[in-house]
Amino acid sequence: MYYFFTNWLQPYPFLHLITGLLIASLWHRRRESKVRLMALMILFLALTAHSLPVVSYGVLGTLEWSCPPNPQRPAYVDAIVVLAAGIRPPDAIRVKAEMDQDTLYRCLHAAELYHQRAACPIIVSGGKVDAAAPGPAAAELMREFLGKLGVADKDLIVENTSRTTFENAVECRKILESRGLRKIFLVTDAVDAHRALRCFWRQYIDAIPSACHYRATQMKFWYTDFIPSPAAAQNCQRVFHEWWGTFWYWLHGRI
Repeated sequence: MYYFFTNWLQPYPFLHLITGLLIASLWHRRRESKVRLMALMILFLALTAHSLPVVSYGVLGTLEWSCPPNPQRPAYVDAIVVLAAGIRPPDAIRVKAEMDQDTLYRCLHAAELYHQRAACPIIVSGGKVDAAAPGPAAAELMREFLGKLGVADKDLIVENTSRTTFENAVECRKILESRGLRKIFLVTDAVDAHRALRCFWRQYIDAIPSACHYRATQMKFWYTDFIPSPAAAQNCQRVFHEWWGTFWYWLHGRI
């Protein structure tokens, strides 16, 4: 019972609860027109659904479940390609650039695949979205981190000019063709794998997905799954971004 109340007293669910009570009081007093109240109620319910972990689980599954885990590197794979997510540039407090959580997960997964068999090339792909931003390209940070994880420097290939998933595929194709590498293991987040894989296929790259950082793994249907959460809202937003990006890429012939 203690944890039930403390979960509801967190800022995000608490504000949701107060907003819902205020809307209910407006319905009771009927000081606003019925149309306006109905519109407000629909928006509130949509926001609430968008913020429920049980909803975000199913929404994430629309992308992740089509790309099941593939944690073992086959002997016939010529190279591993790791796509960057984001970095946090240096500033007055952060003295040096840092990889974000998604990029970190991808590098850890790539290093694990690398050490499973005989050494193979790893292409780290990701440039600077904003050329004027301080700090190195994402791929440079990834190369440094993978080196600390035991990946030989001679096996690390840096692609540091791409700014989008489509450009990742285009620039990696040039590197693969120049080195005679044909079949790759493509490492990215499970939620991003659907669009990324199709970008590489569009470039006629024989890519096999090896996704990581799965979020929709197991739903226990505990009471916390029905309490609004900012993390759940962020997951839903991430999925919307991916599906919209997939449609946009399809519309422009990139997948």
